[in-house]
Amino acid sequence: MRVKNKVLSICISLCATFSGATLSFLPFDFFPAVIAEINTATSGVTKEDVRVTNINNYFATNGLPLAGYGKTFVEVADKYDLDYRLLPAIAMRESTGGKQACWNDKDNVFGWASCKVKFDTQEQAIDKVGAHLSGNIKSTSSYYGNKSVWKKLRTYNSVIAPYPDQVIGIMNKIERTPIDEQVAIGVSKEVAMK
Repeated sequence: MRVKNKVLSICISLCATFSGATLSFLPFDFFPAVIAEINTATSGVTKEDVRVTNINNYFATNGLPLAGYGKTFVEVADKYDLDYRLLPAIAMRESTGGKQACWNDKDNVFGWASCKVKFDTQEQAIDKVGAHLSGNIKSTSSYYGNKSVWKKLRTYNSVIAPYPDQVIGIMNKIERTPIDEQVAIGVSKEVAMK
């Protein structure tokens, strides 16, 4: 998907540059030069920056307390190989982005363990819930490990039938891209490419 986005951005740039121009007048080595220029112009902008911005903008636009935690969400998602939108979307669904966190712990914006677990910081909450959802915590790995995003969400809240679809809908509001189920079930990128 990341490669497709890069190719798409190059195509859009070329179309914008040459609307109305005849390509036969371009020198043979023009396209590699354009690609090199695009790479140079975007070298300081990483996918992580875009993901962090997407999360922060989503929460900030709605005036929610989790605005500013985008970097933490992205770092945890990368650490545990989760879709970067999953944890922010759960936090939105469970606590309206931190507005209605657990009554006994303002850092538990996930309603984790029915609010019976307390966290010292927001960062700790994000990391711990990410570790559970990725299957990296032994006590819950059989519930969350090697499952699709939808199945993880069904396990997370098995009482509310539309819950998985609601969270996925929020994920699509953060960024509308398909959910990479190979990443979601913990299949390493090397295995997925074979």
